[in-house]
Amino acid sequence: MSDDNKITITVLYFASACDATGLSSESLTFPLPQMRICELEDKLKARHEKLKNILDICMFAVNKEYCGKDDIVKEGDEVAIIPPVSGG
Repeated sequence: MSDDNKITITVLYFASACDATGLSSESLTFPLPQMRICELEDKLKARHEKLKNILDICMFAVNKEYCGKDDIVKEGDEVAIIPPVSGG
C-alpha cells in the first residue's frame, strides 16, 4: 500500500475523554487518504468502548481550530477531543 493511501494522525484526549481512554494522546494510522471527523468518531468509539457516550457531546478541533463533523482529517493532523466543561 502506498503511503498516499494512509494517514497517521495524533488524537488528543481531554477531561472525561482522557479518563475514558486512560490516555492523553495517541497516534493512529488508518488505511485511507483522508477521513471526515464523523468517520474518525466512529473508529474511536469502536477502539475505546468507554468513549461511546462521551463523543456525542464533545467538540472537535483539528490543528487547534474547532471543526464540524463533516470536516476532513488529513495526514499529520492533530485532532483534539474536547468534552464540555463546567465549574467556576
